[in-house]
Amino acid sequence: MEVLKIIIVFLIIISLMRFKWPIGCAILIGSLFLGLFSGLSFVHISKIAILSTIDKVTLELATALLLIGIFSKLLEESGSLEEIVTSLRGLIQDSRIILAGLPALIGLMPMIGGAVFSAPLVEEVSKPLELSSEKKAFINYLFRHPFEYIWPLYPGIILAAKLTNIELQRLIILQVPLALGLLLMGTILGLTDIRIEKSHQKTSFLVLRRLILNLFPFLLVFALTLGLRIPLVISLCLGIVPIFFINRIDLKEGMRVILKGFSYEVVVLVIGIMVFKGILERSSAILNITSLLSQYRVPSLLMIIVCPFLVGLVSGVSVSYVGTCFPMLIPLFKGEGEVVLAFASGYAGVLLSPVHVCLVLTEEYFKADMKKIYSRLLLPVFVTLLIGFVIFLVL
Repeated sequence: MEVLKIIIVFLIIISLMRFKWPIGCAILIGSLFLGLFSGLSFVHISKIAILSTIDKVTLELATALLLIGIFSKLLEESGSLEEIVTSLRGLIQDSRIILAGLPALIGLMPMIGGAVFSAPLVEEVSKPLELSSEKKAFINYLFRHPFEYIWPLYPGIILAAKLTNIELQRLIILQVPLALGLLLMGTILGLTDIRIEKSHQKTSFLVLRRLILNLFPFLLVFALTLGLRIPLVISLCLGIVPIFFINRIDLKEGMRVILKGFSYEVVVLVIGIMVFKGILERSSAILNITSLLSQYRVPSLLMIIVCPFLVGLVSGVSVSYVGTCFPMLIPLFKGEGEVVLAFASGYAGVLLSPVHVCLVLTEEYFKADMKKIYSRLLLPVFVTLLIGFVIFLVL
């Protein structure tokens, strides 16, 4: 019965997301039903919701995600992203490296549909190479996504670290093989059979200087977070400051962009996830499900793999499977290996999701055959899932 209740809650959340409800609102509605199904009164549910909302972890997470949105918008509006791409094209001679590097650079920016930003650049670089639409779509899509496993600006990995109480830096290090695996498979399947087409542009110190200058905010956040282990919120605040100086943004323009980068949906998303987690912890749902799984000898490993994969496949967003599945799977996480496997499985679903915005936009831009794109994606996704399983076995 408890499993049926959880399934109904998941179906409610997924259905609302399919009807274009904001993910945070969908999870909040699901949280309400979870509480009612667990026999909690409306007053008790409200109390849990308030306590979860004002919790230190919730406030830290919401602040970090808001700052990431502002950081991204400042880089986009100031022209820094465009400068990075232009500089990269002027520095690198091998067109294959540029083909992979442009989407990868855009992948450092956690923005929805970012693949469509790199698609015109991939199209331009690939003109003399005579690549098929599916090949271009595969390169643009796959190289856009390895960094979501490890880049500390992505909400999915931040949330996973918070929910499982694993240090963010530690989780990033553990998941490096996943990112490298996806990059390697992309290189083997996407680049090795392309003839070398060298750029005739001359490299200059000015171009290199421009690239380093515009990459500096990224590098600063990364160095502070991973190198000096400074909290992400502080690192982001310090990373935002040089964007103003590098691009000579005045205070009025800066405030306009900051307000544009502020997203109330991010706040609702964090609140929704933490309320869902709070109700799960305070209800008997998790204990009942765990005992039921033991009773019927359902392997916990199967739950850890299947649940995130299905939610990732249906939603196409990493935050969705982390936010909805991880709170329920926490009792099954015996160590760090299970967390990495769950993340890898969920992200495999995201990469194959037919509602993944990047995939849809990439297919549409290149007028590619979706079936042929999928045929290219299956092996890289399977390999990364296999790497996740190996990490689980080792840890």
